[in-house]
Amino acid sequence: MSDEFYTLKRIADLTGIHRVTLMRRAKKENWPYQLQTGRGGSRTEYNISALPTDLQSILVDKGGVSVQTLPALAPEAALKALDQVVPVTSFVEAMSNQGKREETWTAETAISEADLQNPRIRRILKILREAENIPRNWTQGKRRWIESVALRNETDFRSIYRWIKKYDKRGIAGIRHSKSTAGKPKTWTPDAIDLWIGLCLKREHRKIDRKDLYRDCLIPECLKRGWNYGCYESANWWYERRVNPQLLALQHGGMRALDNVLPPVLRDYSDLQPFEILVGDQHRFDRWVVDEETGEVFRQEAYLWQDLRSRTIYGAAIDKKYDSWLI
Repeated sequence: MSDEFYTLKRIADLTGIHRVTLMRRAKKENWPYQLQTGRGGSRTEYNISALPTDLQSILVDKGGVSVQTLPALAPEAALKALDQVVPVTSFVEAMSNQGKREETWTAETAISEADLQNPRIRRILKILREAENIPRNWTQGKRRWIESVALRNETDFRSIYRWIKKYDKRGIAGIRHSKSTAGKPKTWTPDAIDLWIGLCLKREHRKIDRKDLYRDCLIPECLKRGWNYGCYESANWWYERRVNPQLLALQHGGMRALDNVLPPVLRDYSDLQPFEILVGDQHRFDRWVVDEETGEVFRQEAYLWQDLRSRTIYGAAIDKKYDSWLI
């Protein structure tokens, strides 16, 4: 017998609840069941997903479920199953036998070992368990209870409703993060997008109309390589999305134009050591002086040496004229 289907006798043996009590509850709560016919006659079996949450939790505690059954469990029971130590070998074995479990372990509900250890999934399962267990004395309705659960767990009640819907549809696989497809082309082949942007930004093509590039260059190359491509309006949309002022500056003016549009790199020289870099420069004073010997009137010129790290002027020379002798 599989871990997904249970007879009343097996449930009674695992839970310790009398078989007649379980039979009455199944009839009262209308548990879905299936009839299995064998040599000994027919027997009634109940899918674990159809059992109440409290019974699922007991079955998990008694070790009566496997990793393959996780997608069918209620949040409370699934959380208990995740808290149990699941050996890697048993998980790999379960994954290798997924073809035998088409009723529960499908491409939509399959989970990985990382999902079992994901703290985000555990947190969501705890929230769903709390949202599912509405106290009997609660009289303000399910919506108010969900809002109170969201407030206690510092989340939005709309997120809880969304998680419930995803969990009911796909189990644990529904509440894990899916790979985002935002910004990725749906019609275009990614290589075709790159080719189109490259054709538009090629320096030799800067004066060619983009419609001509689309018709005469892009389409023939895509047909040749078997790439998918969109309409001209879609091509222009991707162009506006991908191209920025820096790329346009590089196309029109080369590296010098690109350097002019890039922000400057500011340095404070704090990474230098004293006297690691020395600089010198000429200075001409804005005043006139008289040579005492010749009576010549001139403006003094100087050459100064400075240490970039400490900003100290450690050398200076003043004379009539700036030349190599002054330096």
